[in-house]
Amino acid sequence: MQKYICPFLIVFALDGCSSGSQNAPPTVSVSGPAEVIERAPVILQSNAADIDGTIESYRWLQVSGPEISPRSYSDQTLEFTAPEVETDQTLVFSLEVQDNTGARSTSAEWSILVQESLADLNPLSQSQITEDDRHASVFISSFVVDIDPKLISTVSFLIEPKQTATAAPIFVSTAVESLSQSDSSMIVPIFGLYSDYINTVTLDLVFVDGSSLSATKEVSVSIYEDNPINTKVNFPVSQGNKPSFSYFYLKSRLGLHILDIDGDVRWAASAAMNTNSSIYDEGAFTVFVDDDMHKLALSGEMTTSKITQTGLSNIKAHHDVDKGRAGYLVEIDADKEGRSATIIESLLLEIDSDGNTIKEWDFGTIFKELIEGEGYDSSNFVRDGIDWFHMNSAIYDSSDDSIIASSRENFVVKIDYDSNEVIWLLGDETKHWYVNYPPLQALSLSSSDVKPIGQHALSLVDGELMLFNNGQFSFNSPDGAPQGEVLTSSPASRYKVDLESRNAELTWTYDPFIYSDICSSVFRDQSTTNGDYLVHYAAVDRLDQSDPPKPTRTVIQAIDDDRTLLFEFELQTRFCQTAWQSRPLPELTTGTL
Repeated sequence: MQKYICPFLIVFALDGCSSGSQNAPPTVSVSGPAEVIERAPVILQSNAADIDGTIESYRWLQVSGPEISPRSYSDQTLEFTAPEVETDQTLVFSLEVQDNTGARSTSAEWSILVQESLADLNPLSQSQITEDDRHASVFISSFVVDIDPKLISTVSFLIEPKQTATAAPIFVSTAVESLSQSDSSMIVPIFGLYSDYINTVTLDLVFVDGSSLSATKEVSVSIYEDNPINTKVNFPVSQGNKPSFSYFYLKSRLGLHILDIDGDVRWAASAAMNTNSSIYDEGAFTVFVDDDMHKLALSGEMTTSKITQTGLSNIKAHHDVDKGRAGYLVEIDADKEGRSATIIESLLLEIDSDGNTIKEWDFGTIFKELIEGEGYDSSNFVRDGIDWFHMNSAIYDSSDDSIIASSRENFVVKIDYDSNEVIWLLGDETKHWYVNYPPLQALSLSSSDVKPIGQHALSLVDGELMLFNNGQFSFNSPDGAPQGEVLTSSPASRYKVDLESRNAELTWTYDPFIYSDICSSVFRDQSTTNGDYLVHYAAVDRLDQSDPPKPTRTVIQAIDDDRTLLFEFELQTRFCQTAWQSRPLPELTTGTL
């Protein structure tokens, strides 16, 4: 068959009769694609006009080619699905229009070449998909797919849930450029597999012409040995009342783990490491251990860089990590030039993706200069070599270009990103920082509600400050200094800060009367409007005084905005080693990491 490409617009040809000597017939032409792939949607547009009347009717005519089934032959557009073809075929159409006096005109013919799709020309059989399991983690594998990668634009995989599962399937789509490949094959990482189970994985290939094909492959996975995450389901999730996210990740000294909302562990790294200081971002975890920054992909690969900052040595990352203005906000201990003792948990760095420091905040210097600038002695507050500040969370607020940091020993503090000026403080005013330091009293926000006490896990939700209010007094106050109050439970709390009135209003709280005095977190799924919450009580019963004492346990709950419990899991722990915090991971079901 001869192939040719028609121009985009064919000027009309007239073929009508008029209803009177003074009536001008309508003009008409057709525009649309000159080439399409089989089974692709097609729309032909009419371009009709009548200088002395109106167009009253349209009649599309198929002149030749395989038969189509359009939505209608009498609309202004002709919409249909290109037929399936075994070889390239040509469709030919024309359009007749009639004006309000009965005069008709017919367009020139419009030809469309329907091409056989690359998916049909390149079928994929089971023999072309081979599992290549090179990872120590039972949750990670890969497929070698024998097909020319140059024909493919994207590859996706979907892991079919267990029959009793409530969690949505793991679905991941990847551009072919990011895959390892040869001239005739490519390697597709597969992760999130069930352990001790025969998984069904659907592989979907999208060709460069837009056509696609799918194939399924069974993957048998062995048991997860030495599993530190033994989930007890106290309150199971249900299909009719499940959270907005299906997956979440645990951070701990025992490594990173991804769980689904049914309680199954679905991912763990090939090698365990301390992942307390970590964050998920664009398909990988960034993990800080001492002065190393690891990029740990869900596919199992890991790269490592060093944190560098002039004037600092013996850098040790601790606690949380969050996104800053341009990099990652990382809390560190370090030795600093000109300081006689190690600076403990009061230094914050913003680190770029290569480990270079973008900016440093020394909260010891910030508060020393503030207090002494007002004529007071800061030496009993800022104390190098002592954990006087205990920073466990820091976030960036883009609304006013500021940093908000959690000092567990004292308060939540907001400072200007560039100038380091302290904007406000929010915390227990019965503690040392407020009772003994008038310059800090002047910066404290008023509130008629319970203020943060020993808090963790800062975040911003709809412009409001959210945190986990542990409710524990200060551990490292100077001798004789007030340590502050103690709560009997640990509420998840949101505050609306009004800077003009210098007031913090508690707008939302969740308190099921569970007490976890250390670690812990609350985070909302912010991938969707009205996302649900994940509340993590890391060390429940740690301070139990009964005989014998109750074992320390971690309780993880999902709740909605109305505080309805959606699920509750329990893990055995010591201190808060099993999981010190957890966060929703909605990206695993969206196709885009």
